[in-house]
Amino acid sequence: EEWIFRREAARQVSKITERHRLSMHEHIVEIRDLPGRMATESLEQVSSYIGLADSVLLLLDPFQLTSTPLSLTGSEPQSPKETNSESSPILSNAVYTREQYLLMVQSLLKLLSETRSSPLYLAACITKYDQLGVKMRNPWEVIEMFFGKSMRTTLEQYQGRLIELRPFCVSSFGYLEITEMKPNFDPSDGGLFDPVKWVPYNVESPFFWLFEKIERQRLARSRGILQDLFFGKENRLASYIPYPPSRDHLK
Repeated sequence: EEWIFRREAARQVSKITERHRLSMHEHIVEIRDLPGRMATESLEQVSSYIGLADSVLLLLDPFQLTSTPLSLTGSEPQSPKETNSESSPILSNAVYTREQYLLMVQSLLKLLSETRSSPLYLAACITKYDQLGVKMRNPWEVIEMFFGKSMRTTLEQYQGRLIELRPFCVSSFGYLEITEMKPNFDPSDGGLFDPVKWVPYNVESPFFWLFEKIERQRLARSRGILQDLFFGKENRLASYIPYPPSRDHLK
């Protein structure tokens, strides 16, 4: 299924300027949900799906791991209490060891880097952030804590191999009180504590980052007579209005 995303000036903007027009873009978004195991079992099928993609969302789910979080030294496992979590990440749907999860990600990144001739933007999203018990952490630290230092090293090593990558912490359930980072997830039934206060956390940021990368690439390649008249070829990117920043703590 295809979705159309249009970026337009906010309704409260009284006058549309050339900067606004420069920053108005449209994206056709086609989302395909590919299970991670396909990266090791069906490489040809994965390649056919994402070979021509401009961008990829890589979802890293700590709840699929069979092991407890690590300390940031990568040596000793921490208990849920030590990570300020009220529940362990070891659930009934935990099916992969860190080594197995790493192998799937390595296979995917290898495929992406070897089968492309144009740059790819990849957003690595740590999901269910509200339930991990780690507050105000850099996304790279969260990856290392739950998936191990080898996962962080692997992702960082693929930077520059026709892949531009950024990690994000996201949560579809969000928080009841963002200042206290109190989750809105109810573990008793898997639903929301308070549907009225349902505000997903940071889920828009990976899309905003991907859209901005694509839009800046368009502006760098395009040649607009009016835009060049107003801004000059060198200043069009500088005049572009960026998306709101991510709410995570990437330094």
